[in-house]
This record gives sequence, C-alpha cells and structure tokens, in this order.
Amino acid sequence: MSMEKLEWIGKTEAARLLGVSRQRVHQLAEEGRIPSIMTSIGRIFEQALIMEIAEYRAARSPDLAGNSSRNWPEGPSERPNSSA
Repeated sequence: MSMEKLEWIGKTEAARLLGVSRQRVHQLAEEGRIPSIMTSIGRIFEQALIMEIAEYRAARSPDLAGNSSRNWPEGPSERPNSSA
C-alpha cells in the first residue's frame, strides 16, 4: 500500500490556482462545492484536488471567467476522480 504525503494549502494559494478571489474560495467551500478541512488556524485545501478542479474547469470552459458558476463541480458526484 502506497502512502502519499498530502500537500495542504490555504485560501490564498487555492484562490491563485483557481483564478478566483479568496472570498470566492471561501464561498465555494462553505457550499461544499470544493473540498476543505477547517482547522484551528483556518480552512485548508488539498493541493492536488484544487489543481484537479482547476484543470477540470479549464477543460470544460476555457473561455469562461473564473467566477462563473457554470464551470464548477456541483458536488461530489461531479468532482474529478482523483483515483484515475
């Protein structure tokens, strides 16, 4: 069994990778549209998942602005499969 070390990032880095504001990242996390973990120092995100979501959005709608709700995964069933 392979044990991968997960890389965690904060809201600012997630926002940079996704091309949106920190406030939008917070809103999406609160809505459950992007996965996150709340810690005592704030919300954190798994870097690999954020990068997959960014790639997913770019592939679906490269011409849409970052804040468009039309190119965000709706929930767990539409999120990129990280086991592929």
